[in-house]
Amino acid sequence: MNAIEIKDVNKTLGQFSMKDINLNLPTGCIMGLVGKNGAGKTTLIKLILGIAKADSGTITVLGCDNRKHFKYTKQYIGYVPDSGIFDENYTLIKINKLMGGIYREWNEPLFLEYAKKFHLSLDQKIKEFSKGMKAKLSIMTAICHGAKLLIMDEPTTGLDPVARDEIVNILFEFTREEDCSVLISSHIVSDLEKLCDYICLIDNGQIQFIEEKDEILEKYVLCNCTTEQYNDIPKEAVISVENTNYSLKLILDKSKLNGIDLETEKTTLEDVLIHMIKV
Repeated sequence: MNAIEIKDVNKTLGQFSMKDINLNLPTGCIMGLVGKNGAGKTTLIKLILGIAKADSGTITVLGCDNRKHFKYTKQYIGYVPDSGIFDENYTLIKINKLMGGIYREWNEPLFLEYAKKFHLSLDQKIKEFSKGMKAKLSIMTAICHGAKLLIMDEPTTGLDPVARDEIVNILFEFTREEDCSVLISSHIVSDLEKLCDYICLIDNGQIQFIEEKDEILEKYVLCNCTTEQYNDIPKEAVISVENTNYSLKLILDKSKLNGIDLETEKTTLEDVLIHMIKV
């Protein structure tokens, strides 16, 4: 079963449209959602959460229609927005009591275990927490109500590298359970490279591709070449071209090079995605 299945979804919001969206997130996997600001990432997340209604098409979350079975799916989706959802004057004691009253599968022992692990004081107000501490609180709260699917909108933005690594480790821990999955939107591609099984690139309301991360790293290569060498390269193999002072810097699809002898090197996920977003 897929954690998320989106089929032929369309949505228009004013002048902006999401067009022919198809996406599958296999259960037990982590998918990174990338794209420029305004590309449609947050709109897609709202559609999956059932906050926004698609004009056409179907969205299935954890095996259920996400709008018809909204009360059921919200019990098992943990949503982590880019800003806190709790009153800044709340303490962890207050949050623990509040969430226990909302979610029937609220795991108080796990919540207290996370608080101890992350050195979060139970009686300290959220407004006294650092940004990293608030991010950890959001994630642990999402996990502790029995979530099988985490949906995260820029959770590591503005955090220092140590805090980001801790959050990466939390997500690895979460997906060790075979039926737990994550959809994460982020501009920090280095985090996605560590985390993700799949990458979804969205631009101007359309999905450009969904591919396994390892296949992306295997498929594309970096090449520095002269103009003369560039003229011999099949144009269908060229993903992007950047003019430097001394040469052309190319991202190439090596499967389309037709045996041309070129000196290439491995590329990073960040190189590939940045250049694809520019195109």
